[in-house]
Amino acid sequence: MAIPTRMDLDLKAALQEGIKANRVTGEKLRSMLTSGPRHITKGLQEWNYEDGLFLYKGLVYVPNNENLKHKVTQLFHNQVMGHPGQWKPIELITQEYWWPGITEFVKAYIKGCAICQTTKIRPPVKVPLKPNEIPQGIWDTITMDFITDLPTLKGYDSILTVID
Repeated sequence: MAIPTRMDLDLKAALQEGIKANRVTGEKLRSMLTSGPRHITKGLQEWNYEDGLFLYKGLVYVPNNENLKHKVTQLFHNQVMGHPGQWKPIELITQEYWWPGITEFVKAYIKGCAICQTTKIRPPVKVPLKPNEIPQGIWDTITMDFITDLPTLKGYDSILTVID
């Protein structure tokens, strides 16, 4: 699998630096993949090392670095998609990148996104219906409601309904 085409050079360089900075994934895993003994590399068949990046099952591995994870998530959430919610960025990111806990990280990132929270469409609040009590006399209980957004007729678009 090739490196994703959407990866800009700054992100690629940052990922390569992140891999170098993390000794476990950087030096150790690379040396095991490229020249390790057969009994060890056999268990690492899903990993590859290409162009300074690790690929896990064909997806670019993002090292355990919060800034790198933020950069990848921000690329898809803010710039590519323009704040589409949480499921579309998760779908797009997981097509090209991988790290442990990726879904939860992206959800938390989007939950903390101020623009998403201010533009979120909230479902209308449903108030439970409460039946009227049985009245003791005439005009004792009166209910009223408006029927609105009707087609305009003689300048009117609403009906007031009164029930005794």
